[in-house]
Amino acid sequence: MSHGSSENQGVEAGEKTADTSSKLIHGIRSILIRKRAKKSYDLTNKDYKIRKRKSKLEFRDAKKELKKRRMSIKEQVHIKDFKEKSGKGSNFS
Repeated sequence: MSHGSSENQGVEAGEKTADTSSKLIHGIRSILIRKRAKKSYDLTNKDYKIRKRKSKLEFRDAKKELKKRRMSIKEQVHIKDFKEKSGKGSNFS
């Protein structure tokens, strides 16, 4: 800002005000853009974490189910062996 002419001081002050308000508007706009991007990222990240947890739970449930099936098969085999050893499984007429 030049101090030489009193006629241009008003114009220069107006330009300075316009420049400052422009900077503020662009700053606010960039902050809002960053907030929106962060919200989108957070939602995507949370969705990924939820899917990951769900996958782990499904795997754990499937593992438990498989273990139960294996145990029931083993129990059936033991019962069958016990019956055969005790003679209850065979037909002695």
